[in-house]
Amino acid sequence: MEKAAPTTRVNRWSQAASRTFHGLTLETEGPESPSSREDFTFIQLADPQLGMMFEDTRWAEEARQLECAVEVVNRVKPRFCVVCGDLVNARPGSKAQAAQVRDFKNICSKIDDSVPLVCLCGNHDVGDSPTRASIQIYKQRFGDDYFVFWVGGVRFVVLNAQLHKDPSGAPEFARAQDRWLEAEMGQGFPGAAIDSFASSGGASSGALSSSGGMVEVVRTVCLSHIPPFIEAPDEPDGYFNLDLATRSRLLSTLRRGGCTHWFCGHYHR
Repeated sequence: MEKAAPTTRVNRWSQAASRTFHGLTLETEGPESPSSREDFTFIQLADPQLGMMFEDTRWAEEARQLECAVEVVNRVKPRFCVVCGDLVNARPGSKAQAAQVRDFKNICSKIDDSVPLVCLCGNHDVGDSPTRASIQIYKQRFGDDYFVFWVGGVRFVVLNAQLHKDPSGAPEFARAQDRWLEAEMGQGFPGAAIDSFASSGGASSGALSSSGGMVEVVRTVCLSHIPPFIEAPDEPDGYFNLDLATRSRLLSTLRRGGCTHWFCGHYHR
């Protein structure tokens, strides 16, 4: 009897690459894939922030909370799990951050291999004003800071919201993300062309196909650390939201791409 070839385990921390996510691509999970006809569940976590309680002197309490979350993930076995930023508390470049990242990875490595883990960066991960260096450190540890992935025919767009909050430390990276998002939201897909968009309270209505008939807009979900707003799209600027001009531009861009939901962290409420 021939022996089965050994299974190669994918490195969980390098799956976000080339602005996509290993195994969760348009080809494998897009609108024309078999999985697009199946319901699915995902789990969202945010701000585990190892080190927050005692200002980076210790983080056993936060680690235990994260372990409890991992137990829930393994019990539920969702289609994927996403952590919406502030994975750790210490700032980029510090010894404490490196130790916290190590512990975060050790705990989250216990998530069942069948559950993809999608990580986003927050202000504690890349800095309040991220720089080329801080983003590169994050990418070395967790992969791309912004990208798109697909699950069950739904497009998930991951943003580095810190580049929207304060792009002054890496303006060229912020411009690159904006160009990427504009291009991504302008793409049409088989059976889900996005030639026009009408909305009422953020709900998509459809787009005209080349034959003139109405087809369903690709369902798009946005994921980020900082929310665009807390209570209302036109609320005043503050620490927990994006400034009005930036949020208005992003909401308009995402709406054109059929975005119906935006999941975030950061608020701590």
